[in-house]
Amino acid sequence: MITQSALSYSALTARLKTVEGKFTDVYEAINYLLQKDHQQMEQNERTPIGFKRS
Repeated sequence: MITQSALSYSALTARLKTVEGKFTDVYEAINYLLQKDHQQMEQNERTPIGFKRS
């Protein structure tokens, strides 16, 4: 029973790795969008420096 589940786990892991390899562009796009939002929030929280325009 344990060896059978271990074999199915290793097969499932190998299959997931092959599927993940096909979607690298999607992962990169999602990570870019998440980092872009995080960077935008950090910029908005900064205190402005320089002269104030009236």
